[in-house]
Amino acid sequence: MDLLQHAKESYTHEFERRNELRRALGLPVSIAVVFAGAQFSLFRAFPWGFTESAIEIVFGVTWSAAVLSWIALVVFLIWGHVGHPYAYIATPRELRDYRKKLAEHNDTSISDEKSNAELEQFLEAEYADNAHHTSIKNDKKSVFLHRANQALVVSLLFTPLSGSIVLVTDLCE
Repeated sequence: MDLLQHAKESYTHEFERRNELRRALGLPVSIAVVFAGAQFSLFRAFPWGFTESAIEIVFGVTWSAAVLSWIALVVFLIWGHVGHPYAYIATPRELRDYRKKLAEHNDTSISDEKSNAELEQFLEAEYADNAHHTSIKNDKKSVFLHRANQALVVSLLFTPLSGSIVLVTDLCE
């Protein structure tokens, strides 16, 4: 098995996964914005003080559950997007400088073949370390995105419920 090729493929896979996780944030963010407006509108539309206290309590509970799950959604989206620095492979300039240091360290008496082998070992280690680091970061982001989606579902359940209470109270007046 060619370890360098495997490390390159793992590194590339994890960066593709990183991009997929970034793209996956778009829909929950859009829905969070819509839900924020819906929650604000529902709160303003509810006829406070004009209905029975039991209906106010039920609306307050369902609306609060929707808002709290919306807050959790936003928090998980932020945690899933911010604070996950990725590791990157050495740039061509860094590789050139590494090759120069190898030559200086070995008094330039090292053969090109041995120099290339050492450079390949260095690249293999870089790819492997950075792929591992990126994999860990992607796993953390994936957990936060999953939790955000769970909060989204809860908010999706309670928002229409609180909206239906507003609708029923409007129709009964």
